[in-house]
Amino acid sequence: MQSLRQIVGREGNYVARVGEQLGYRYLIDNIIDAGAFGQVVRCIDMKDSGRPLAIKISKNKKQETDNARVEAKLLKRILGKDPDKYGIVKMFDSFYFRKHFIIVFELLDCNLYKYIKQPSFRGMNKDLLRQIAT
Repeated sequence: MQSLRQIVGREGNYVARVGEQLGYRYLIDNIIDAGAFGQVVRCIDMKDSGRPLAIKISKNKKQETDNARVEAKLLKRILGKDPDKYGIVKMFDSFYFRKHFIIVFELLDCNLYKYIKQPSFRGMNKDLLRQIAT
């Protein structure tokens, strides 16, 4: 059995491992990225035909879990009954897991920050920006 020190890394990050389950439902398939908020992992929803999802795992610090909880609450309110209305990422679930707040999202392609970072932050032309915004 893992000790808490093995599960929670430095700075309160959850040490996610491929093949691990989150919330008895989501199987970690790949580690996508980490940032100041925590980390994002690609998971398979074992309850919904193996649908791929992105899961954001907050750090286990009070400020980070509070921020993630507020994010989930706002997304739930914005998405309401018509999740396609505003063209933002769809949130499917949120819950606490081992003192970390988890938000389950649809799996999208590369995030915008990574996209503009690739060409050394040179930006993008107006047509591409317009297409992404649309």
